[in-house]
Amino acid sequence: MIFNVFSLTHTLRLLMPSCDHRTMQSDNEALKNQLLSHRLVERLLRNPNWEPAARAAVDYFVDHKKCSVPSWVKSSTWAQVKMAYEELTQG
Repeated sequence: MIFNVFSLTHTLRLLMPSCDHRTMQSDNEALKNQLLSHRLVERLLRNPNWEPAARAAVDYFVDHKKCSVPSWVKSSTWAQVKMAYEELTQG
């Protein structure tokens, strides 16, 4: 499927060509900043052993970047970032 190749921003550009993409980028940046400052994520980022997986998870959930280490996706670090992301995005 072609959408797997594109980021969410690129996909939305195809689906909504008249949308202001700068607003979407600033929304993504705002979400990323909120996620990075979430209490669960901040704690993970302070630990040098968990920090790389936590940053990869943030990049995955906000920017839809593929994780280069498959085992991180199954880690409790990843699950905690996902929980924080869902808390921010689902209310």
